[in-house]
Amino acid sequence: MKEFTHLCLPNEVERTLWQRSENGAWVDLGPSATVEDCQFGIEVLALDCMPFWVVTPEDGQLDVESIATLRWESLGLAQQDVGKSWMSWSVAKQDQRVLIGTAGLAAESLNVTWPEWKPKSFEITPRLYPFPDDEAALWMELGRYVLAVHRGNELVHFTGLSSSALDAEAAKELQDIMRILQGRELIVNLKGLRIWTEAGSDFTKSLKTLLGVNVTVEPKPAPFLPAEKCELLPPEIAAAWSAESEQRQQMRVFFTLAACYMFFFVAWSGWLEVRELRLKSLVTEQSKHTPEITEIHEAQAQWQAVESAVNPDNYPAETFHRIVSLLPNEGIRLKELTIELQKLTVSGEASTVGHAMKFKADLTNNDGLKKYGWNFPMPTILEDNRASFRAEGSLNTGGAEHEGQ
Repeated sequence: MKEFTHLCLPNEVERTLWQRSENGAWVDLGPSATVEDCQFGIEVLALDCMPFWVVTPEDGQLDVESIATLRWESLGLAQQDVGKSWMSWSVAKQDQRVLIGTAGLAAESLNVTWPEWKPKSFEITPRLYPFPDDEAALWMELGRYVLAVHRGNELVHFTGLSSSALDAEAAKELQDIMRILQGRELIVNLKGLRIWTEAGSDFTKSLKTLLGVNVTVEPKPAPFLPAEKCELLPPEIAAAWSAESEQRQQMRVFFTLAACYMFFFVAWSGWLEVRELRLKSLVTEQSKHTPEITEIHEAQAQWQAVESAVNPDNYPAETFHRIVSLLPNEGIRLKELTIELQKLTVSGEASTVGHAMKFKADLTNNDGLKKYGWNFPMPTILEDNRASFRAEGSLNTGGAEHEGQ
């Protein structure tokens, strides 16, 4: 069980915070102090106590938890989806019976101030104060007198008193409680009563006479944590813890996604920065070679200027020969053949349209003339059914054919 270093306990009139010192003793820090991660003492007036006897089964296996659950559910205290509204423990064994102590949250027990202390665990106050075996203790919590009773060294019963003062009426009420506990065999040999609050001598004497036990008035002892963990957890508090946990989980998911987006953005920005630096480096490197590039462009321009004169493919005689070699022995008569630096013009007449179209196909598909882009409109039909044609070829157009409509 986790060792808590702080306890929030109900004092006589208000709640106070206790802190465990280095030597293990508990020190009262007062009502104004608050701290997270403390153990919270639930006051008696927010609880109901219901001890009872059960018979041990023949196999000897007694499920105390299940029996206590059935008993509390029969009284209308249904178990919630979260939290736990009651707890149980074994008090004593007698022959074939077992005495079970149980405590449950009273109806509307949740105090509006409980969450302000930010508790992390709960305990019932009757288990937080030590007193001798087979004795009872009487003290005040938040303005009300409360009573706790031990059978042996185990807590068997606790309750709040209806009396608002320690007087004859309160003494009679305590006597009635003890008679009921004895009648139900919950206690068998009460040895004494400890009073941890102010009490007059008349009251203590009257109480000693009524109960037949020694009555001692003494300071309230410092609290201590029991070895066994308390099972009580108010459902409202458990629901709040669950909501906080879910909210923290959502925040973790949100911040994880935000971190992923930030990482992506930083990586993307870094990649752009590296790319920009590389581009600047390339531009700088290119600028170093600008004079050489300029010289290459000038030499290329000079070559293009003299290419027609030094390249045999561009000789006018070679071009003329290629066009003339396409003429058939009959059917085509050239009327014009103009060879310029970037342009060719061919016109003539064909005896039929078929001859003209055949010459067009030969002209545009010739490998030596494919460096020209041809504009060869449809031939014009003359009155004697001859066909007049005209074609123009432009250099450096990829050799694509363009037909006029």
